[in-house]
Amino acid sequence: MLVSSGFPLRSTNRTPAGPLPAPEAPVVTQGPTSGTLKAAIKGIYGASLYGARLALASAPTVYVEAKQATSTRFAFAGLTPGELYNVEMNAIGAAGATDYSDAGTLMVI
Repeated sequence: MLVSSGFPLRSTNRTPAGPLPAPEAPVVTQGPTSGTLKAAIKGIYGASLYGARLALASAPTVYVEAKQATSTRFAFAGLTPGELYNVEMNAIGAAGATDYSDAGTLMVI
């Protein structure tokens, strides 16, 4: 019945996602306990994986921790209370990884 209707069986106008835009700076909040942070970004269409990296604001190019996950939300634990931390995130899709976002910064309590 579907074949006789005249509609194509599958779409012929598929467009690949191509290079993805870099995410916006993550929203960084305090975690549930002392020494923890949470960071989140909006999902990016075409991304299958996300990365996050954490650095002290006093040494922004020395990364303390890096993670990858399919989620847009990350949690960091074991941080020093009173220190200011930067979190940067990127997205990874079929065309590769994006640049890292601007840093989201917060002092750990």
